[in-house]
Amino acid sequence: MTTAHNVVYQAYTRGGYQSIRGCDNMECGQLCRRKEISRCSSCHRANYCSTACQAVDWRDGQHSLLCSRPRALLPGPLTARERAFLHALIHHAYERYIMHFCLQKIAFMHARRGDQYYLVFDYTKVPQTGEVHSVGMGPPPDPNPSDASAAEWEDQLARAARSGWPMNPVVVLLADGKRTYRRMAALRSRTSALHDGLQGIVDDTPRMRTGQRCLPSMCDRSSALSRIGGTAVRTGLNGISSR
Repeated sequence: MTTAHNVVYQAYTRGGYQSIRGCDNMECGQLCRRKEISRCSSCHRANYCSTACQAVDWRDGQHSLLCSRPRALLPGPLTARERAFLHALIHHAYERYIMHFCLQKIAFMHARRGDQYYLVFDYTKVPQTGEVHSVGMGPPPDPNPSDASAAEWEDQLARAARSGWPMNPVVVLLADGKRTYRRMAALRSRTSALHDGLQGIVDDTPRMRTGQRCLPSMCDRSSALSRIGGTAVRTGLNGISSR
């Protein structure tokens, strides 16, 4: 465990990170404290703020497909406590490098207008890396591929698309010294204000010439992120779903 990870762990054990979960009915998407939301009693993975939302996601979402997978086939090997700590690590990294991610998102949205993206947090490397990837390029290779993990990937993408951008899919790569694992998570927010603000910067930036790699005018717009406002940036940090 690195020094930065140890700092997060100490804060986590002292209760410094509040557990926030998002309702997995994307028509709702409400963020709730842990005690205000319930998990599916069958798969223990999907979260709902009400029985009505659970019924909607079962009928109109894709939870009926994922829930039918045997729990033993779903990606492991983390306990509930380990998952919660992982979400604290993701939250810490995203908050610490918010400008880095925002600039990466702007560059991606500028080069691939209209394409969906996801975030990769790679904890198999030192220092840990975080990057924006195109959904069209597919996920990082799964060291332990299965139908269940493939279904989880498709489920997260479908939910993100239905959310209208308050949800960003996250792929996490982990290693325990012997094996590497791929896990899915999600960054959730109450609104799409951050995404909309970044899109506004992209819309105001001329398209790059073919093959041009540098975005000087875009990078000069870093100050525009502050004009999007601390409110919008903080909105992007309001919740880490507990998938």
